[in-house]
Amino acid sequence: MNIINIKGKNFSWQSTYTFSTNKNEIVKLVGDRDGDGQEDDIIASGWFIGQPIGANFDYDWNGIYQEGEDMPSWALPGYTKIIDKNGNGEIDVDDRSVLHSDQPNFRLGISNTLKWKKFALNIFINSQKGGYRSNPNLYLQASFYNRANTLNIPYWTPENKSNEGPILNFTNPYGHRFYESRSFVRLQDISLSYDLPQDLINKFSIRDIKLYISGKNLYTITNWSNWDPEIGDQSRGSYGPMYRSWVIGINVTL
Repeated sequence: MNIINIKGKNFSWQSTYTFSTNKNEIVKLVGDRDGDGQEDDIIASGWFIGQPIGANFDYDWNGIYQEGEDMPSWALPGYTKIIDKNGNGEIDVDDRSVLHSDQPNFRLGISNTLKWKKFALNIFINSQKGGYRSNPNLYLQASFYNRANTLNIPYWTPENKSNEGPILNFTNPYGHRFYESRSFVRLQDISLSYDLPQDLINKFSIRDIKLYISGKNLYTITNWSNWDPEIGDQSRGSYGPMYRSWVIGINVTL
């Protein structure tokens, strides 16, 4: 959607909005194979009736076991508190559920172009709402690599009784993942340009000279603590962070 906000003799302001949403729901898969009168899910593929494609099916947890607390036999201080969702007094596969989707709810891009005489300013803001993915940086395990190369996350120690991250040597007996939202708002691109006056460049038989400075990926607001929230990197070495750059240049048209 294009909007002309202001159009004057020396000043103009134009905006462009792009919006996309991702809504889908699985309504049929393999039929009722177990004879319970309901359409069956395909758990191994992460496909569930009534849920979108890309559902995160896993155990849920709400905090960290602290020293002196009652805890199950498999847990130690610093282990995650897995929720007994079916209420049978133990943690089993039936406590898994669809927690959220790895697909964003919507994406929004806003581009603004402001012109004043020979100057032009372009600003592009990129954003995404929703989309949860497993972040391996939140689960350090016991390997040397993860201990020596990690972000500053609030892992549990006897002196730092965190309720957000488990102990460093957490064995994760139920193999659940650690999810974060990939929502973000990013100042994706900005550029400022200036067209030299025609009476100046005509002396040199040149049609146009434009001076400009531009920046890319200047600032991102997000709670995602891995590399790029837009990509949602889940594995070490598959992607790096989106680089930040500045470019100063001149365009000459003969």
